[in-house]
Amino acid sequence: MSQLAKDEDMLKSDQYYVLDAEELASLKTATGIQDEGVLKTHTFSVRQKACKIYPYPCIRMFWFIKLQISKNSAYGHVLELGRRDRCLVGNDIRKISSDGFPAQNIIATDLRQAPLAEMPDLHTLKSLNPLHGRLSAIHCASFFHLFREAQQLDLAKKLAGLLSPHVGSTIFGNHGAQPETKVIKPDSEAWEMFCHSPESWREMWDGPGGVFERGSVEVQTDLRNMGQLFEENVDFYMMFWSVKRLLV
Repeated sequence: MSQLAKDEDMLKSDQYYVLDAEELASLKTATGIQDEGVLKTHTFSVRQKACKIYPYPCIRMFWFIKLQISKNSAYGHVLELGRRDRCLVGNDIRKISSDGFPAQNIIATDLRQAPLAEMPDLHTLKSLNPLHGRLSAIHCASFFHLFREAQQLDLAKKLAGLLSPHVGSTIFGNHGAQPETKVIKPDSEAWEMFCHSPESWREMWDGPGGVFERGSVEVQTDLRNMGQLFEENVDFYMMFWSVKRLLV
C-alpha cells in the first residue's frame, strides 16, 4: 500500500479520536457544538483541512484537540505566574485562559502561519524581539521534535533569551521522546524525528555547555508511553517537561 493510501485510510479512521471528559467539555465550549456526533464530524473536517496544509502526525492522530498544557506538572506554577500579571508564549491558549491566566497577556505562535488561531492584542507585535528577557512563562507543545538535534539546541537557546531573569520563570511543554536518545521514522521515509531522552534533555538545558549556566535552573521530565502509534512497531513516548529558573 502506498504512503498516500495509508494516509487516506488514517484520515478516515477514528482510532485516535479519544477524548476524556475534560477534553470533550473543552471542545464543546470552544466550538459551540453540543451534539457529539456533529462535533466528531466537524473535528474530522478540521483535521482533513489541516492535513492539507501539512500532515503532521500530531494532526492525523488528533493530538491538536488534546489538553496537553494542563497535564504538565508545571501548570499550577505557571497559573500562579499569570496571576502576577506577567506574560505567556505558547499554545493551548483557550485552556489556560479559562483556568485563570489573563487572556490579554497571552501570545501564541506556530511554525506555519495558515493554521494560526485568533490572537489577543499582544499580537500586534511584528516579532518577538521586543520581548527579549521579559516572559515569565513559555509553553512549547509538540514542537521540538519537529527539528533535528542541532536545531533543537538552537531553538532552546532562543527561547531562553525570551525568558525573564526572575526566579521561577519557566519554559515548559511536551514533545516526542524516547527512553534512550534516538532518531525514529514515525511516518514516511521523508519524516525523521530526533527524540531526546530525559537525560539528554536535562543535559541540553543544564549540562556542560548547555543553554543555562549549570545549576541555575531546575529541569523536570515525565516520560509517558503513548503506545505503538506508528507502523514501525516502536513505542512512542511523550515527554512532559519544565525548565524553571532558580537563580538570577
